[in-house]
Amino acid sequence: MEAEDLMVEVSEAKKSFGNKLVLDDVNMCVQMNSIYGLLGPSGCGKTILLNCLLGLRPLDSGRIRLAVDNRKDVGYMPQEIALFKEFTIKEVLRFYGTLFGLSKDEMKTRMAELTKVLELPEWNKRVGSLSGGEQRRVSFGAALVHNPKLLVLDEPTVGVDPILSYSIWQYLVKLSSTGRTIIITTHYIEEARNAHKIGLMREGRLLCEDTPENILIQQQVQTLEEAFLKLSQNKEKIEYASTNMNKNTKETPPLTLRNNEMFNWNRVKAQIMKNIIWMKRNTVIMFFLLLLPAMQSFIYSSSFGRQPIKLKFIILSDEISSSTSDLCNSYRHPYAGDLNCTIAKPFTCQYAQILNETFDVVYKYSYTEAKQDIEQNKAWGMVYIQPNFTEAVIERLNLNMHELTDETIETSEVAITMDMSNYIIGNFIKQQLLDDMKKFIQELAASCGVTSHHEFGKSPLKFMDPIFGGKNPLFAHSGLPGFFCSFCFYFTMIFTSGAIMMEKIIGTLERSMAAGMTYLEVVTAHLCVQIVLMTFQKIIMYSVFYYYFDFPMLGDPSQIFVLLFSIEAVGIAYGFLLTELFDSDRLVSYAGIGGTLAVFSLGGIVWPLQGAHYLVRSWVWAFPVSPAVDSYKNIASKGYNFMHPTVYFGFLSCIFWTIGLSLISYAIAKIRKYHRIF
Repeated sequence: MEAEDLMVEVSEAKKSFGNKLVLDDVNMCVQMNSIYGLLGPSGCGKTILLNCLLGLRPLDSGRIRLAVDNRKDVGYMPQEIALFKEFTIKEVLRFYGTLFGLSKDEMKTRMAELTKVLELPEWNKRVGSLSGGEQRRVSFGAALVHNPKLLVLDEPTVGVDPILSYSIWQYLVKLSSTGRTIIITTHYIEEARNAHKIGLMREGRLLCEDTPENILIQQQVQTLEEAFLKLSQNKEKIEYASTNMNKNTKETPPLTLRNNEMFNWNRVKAQIMKNIIWMKRNTVIMFFLLLLPAMQSFIYSSSFGRQPIKLKFIILSDEISSSTSDLCNSYRHPYAGDLNCTIAKPFTCQYAQILNETFDVVYKYSYTEAKQDIEQNKAWGMVYIQPNFTEAVIERLNLNMHELTDETIETSEVAITMDMSNYIIGNFIKQQLLDDMKKFIQELAASCGVTSHHEFGKSPLKFMDPIFGGKNPLFAHSGLPGFFCSFCFYFTMIFTSGAIMMEKIIGTLERSMAAGMTYLEVVTAHLCVQIVLMTFQKIIMYSVFYYYFDFPMLGDPSQIFVLLFSIEAVGIAYGFLLTELFDSDRLVSYAGIGGTLAVFSLGGIVWPLQGAHYLVRSWVWAFPVSPAVDSYKNIASKGYNFMHPTVYFGFLSCIFWTIGLSLISYAIAKIRKYHRIF
């Protein structure tokens, strides 16, 4: 047989994955304008051989020669349905028609023809609502829509009605008579009698390749199933088949499938159209994706990083008791000393009044009862005031420090017992108690006319106006950059990895790649949709933070937006990396959440990195997103611009990580293509 008469020629093809030999010296010849039936049990290597023919996987050794070299000349129907269940039949056929560059008129003509031949349901029906056989017919139609010269069909008639199956085979025979070549695999071995030539595969080897009639005569059997069984049991026949197949003696260079161009806007347009339709069909998910930023922003702004309010705190004072508590409402304290203080009540009452401005003050009259309330989480702590507290304080106001007795000093002190199990609340309470005591002393000193008394009424520390930030900053303000950046990273990462894994699992990604879609086009189409979605999300979050809750923004908001886009690019690149590393969507989710927790923890939102271990501080500058968080902080809280080193370093870090993760993903994809089975 001359090489010019062959559509496909496979010579001494070998392919292995690890220690498993999947193709073992396979030699196969497919004549032009014919139907070739490739038969064999599951796992014998049929699908891998088809993938090698389509250029989806390379051979370890051997050669594949095709009479066509453009992917537009090949139609591929995988064994899986490999269609989005949310799409209508019309949308599926239009997607593949656009992918192959058909005009609207060409698509309309082909769709009408395929609907008649394949007996397709109404075009407006969604794939998910169809039966298994109907879905397979739609998948078959998607492979035929561009009228290819070479048609590769993997189990096209599984689950199809016998009458329709017969009609399909008749159509395939008609196609072959009009200049089309078909390679078909099927479980129904007897069905292959309609093929012009069949190849019987077992354990990666081609046992026999001939016309159905010749095989039946050679094996002296009545059915192809009997012939296959006989060949499988005859080891000598296997050896004969592997060494005496028809080979073309004329050496010709192998031809591989390619695209006319590496980047085509028709293919990108088809992918974008597919993404938009999917989003329209999943309005609940899309609504949640737009609502989620607003929800997270409101939750963060209203609950995180703000000062705790109205914490329960106990006052245990021996100056007052349950029977004399009305002293706090009396006009004048029985003892005023030598000072004419305008505060005439027991000073316990004045101190309690100041505490009650920030705490929910509760009076107790028993130390045991007060301690029990703390142990039972009914209060965060207590202050204990001794019986002669007012008199001791007045003496301290009236006398110099060297004139005071130890007893007076001790009696004027307030003892604090606290629950310190919560670090943040414990330190907040300690600072608040110091501030309240300072306020109490200042008010008391002023009321008694001793405002200049430096030993008791005046602190030696004087805080001037801060250079950056306010006098009473909120942790929510300093934590916002880490939260905002972590959210942008996580959302784009999870959206990207989820979308790609969904296409991988149902098989649409591999089918699109077989149809000519390049990785660059997949990424471009994905980015077009992501950018629109990301823009809406950032506008929502920015409005909540900086307009509704009035967070401080001293720098240029446009630089913040560009920085967040840079962080999202890192998230997208990381999402693509995860889809190349893992085959399971569960593992992708675990790795994604783990990466986001690391970004969250090292973004300064949980705790300032200045307090981290020195080993962490030594490398965190190179960690993804962390430098960008510092850039965000310096733009928002200090008004720095892009020219400042701490700002542009964050941008450079994002660029570096985006490129680095993308290159790693590309390298892994190449390695997996050679060494892994998906």
